[in-house]
Amino acid sequence: CMNNIASIAAEMQQEERDAELRVLVKELFEKYLNRVEESSSGKLFSPVVISNCRVLTVEPLNKLMERIRILSGATEHPLHIAQRIERTV
Repeated sequence: CMNNIASIAAEMQQEERDAELRVLVKELFEKYLNRVEESSSGKLFSPVVISNCRVLTVEPLNKLMERIRILSGATEHPLHIAQRIERTV
């Protein structure tokens, strides 16, 4: 019985950590990575980026980041939405 209680308590703590992680990942995307600013010349840019100098891992990392964004419930980056709209016009 005590083993069951300890197991349930550990599972509840893990669920709390998972929920907090989801909130933090969503915040990472929405407060930082999705941030768009306008330069003095009027060009829109993202001041916070994750960079990768290994060509072979750029696309897998992009896919991973997109999947993480979706699972966290974060909104899509505004510039990505604009680019997708431009391609369909």
